[in-house]
Amino acid sequence: MSDTDNDELIGQIYETALSPGDWVDLVDTITSWTDVPSDPPSGSVSTDIDSRRTPAEVEVLINHLDRAVRSSAYMHALEDRTRILNDMYNQMPWPMLMLDERMGVLECNPVAEQALSSGPLEILPDRSLQFSDRELRQSLKRVISLEAGRETQLLNSQQDSVSLLCLPVKKSDAPGSISQVRTIVWVLAGQSMVTPSPEMLRSVFHITHAESRLLHLLCKVGNLNLLVG
Repeated sequence: MSDTDNDELIGQIYETALSPGDWVDLVDTITSWTDVPSDPPSGSVSTDIDSRRTPAEVEVLINHLDRAVRSSAYMHALEDRTRILNDMYNQMPWPMLMLDERMGVLECNPVAEQALSSGPLEILPDRSLQFSDRELRQSLKRVISLEAGRETQLLNSQQDSVSLLCLPVKKSDAPGSISQVRTIVWVLAGQSMVTPSPEMLRSVFHITHAESRLLHLLCKVGNLNLLVG
């Protein structure tokens, strides 16, 4: 087999790493590769020993296979991680917002679309945020501008009983809108509009109906003592 054929086989190995369903075809190709004798050195006479694959040739192939398998495992681990994060993002029972430097909403989960359609914190049609508490708005603006540093911060509005958990995000070179995200915000407390329903809590956390009702009430009142009293 020529060097060109070897290069084609190595290329197929890495292509197969992207499509695990084709591993069977690759095994057949490798089997054929082992059955074809190596090209003897120019001017020499081929013998049975010369025709065998050399340990160096086999070692090169094994190294490429090992890299391909590790690369495939790494990519699939990233895919699984992305899927889990997307499931959490879409099923999270609290509003979650991704904001740009102008406090515009780049992305938000389904709960945010529903819960923040009106009230003290509202997503407007132009994807900007409207606050009834100006002080809360200014506090969030300071978080986005990194005036208070890069640490996670909890903002509270006594006026509207709204709490925002804010996570500043470093600039990214990733393609798309993700590169514009400056802060991720979770609306953890507020009016009943941001309280997840018992049904949603039950589906997300896989708890019983009674447990989901208790958790729903706790989210709504925000104080265990009030439940006991």
